[in-house]
Amino acid sequence: MEMPDGPDLDRLVSRLLNGANDQGHPYSKSDIAEKRLVFRLSRELGFVVQIEEAEGLWYCRLRRRDEVVSSGSGASRPCAVARAAANLHPSLLGAAPAGAAKKRKLAIQGGTLPAVDCEACGQPMLRPTSHGAKICPPCSYRRIRSMKPTRKRITAAGRRAALASGSTSP
Repeated sequence: MEMPDGPDLDRLVSRLLNGANDQGHPYSKSDIAEKRLVFRLSRELGFVVQIEEAEGLWYCRLRRRDEVVSSGSGASRPCAVARAAANLHPSLLGAAPAGAAKKRKLAIQGGTLPAVDCEACGQPMLRPTSHGAKICPPCSYRRIRSMKPTRKRITAAGRRAALASGSTSP
């Protein structure tokens, strides 16, 4: 028998993922909390999250190494994901298996997005890039910024001091 969606299911999922003292997030009701849960299951714990809708019901399967380890269904997408997370065995909530970063995929509504981690900082990049970037935008910005020559700021006082010393270049 599946647990009805609501605060009890949310607390169960929170305790499984975050420990005994967690107050709970509305995983079974909120779309935002459900997306965070999917992100955490796929990126941090190394599961492949498959979500499908058929005949008005949502189904969620959690896979690891081509084996379905948990599943859940519900009238809404957040409810199905929360039930699948609640059905996980606690022994599966350890660290992601070795090499999971290269093999995992986030499956959402029939499409798959390859999971790529930034080579500089290790953070996951959700959106695939057409040019195959291996560095996230913040790291790319920092890298480009460090390559640019720095400009010296010359103030009026600096110019006067340079002219007084007889130097032609400040």
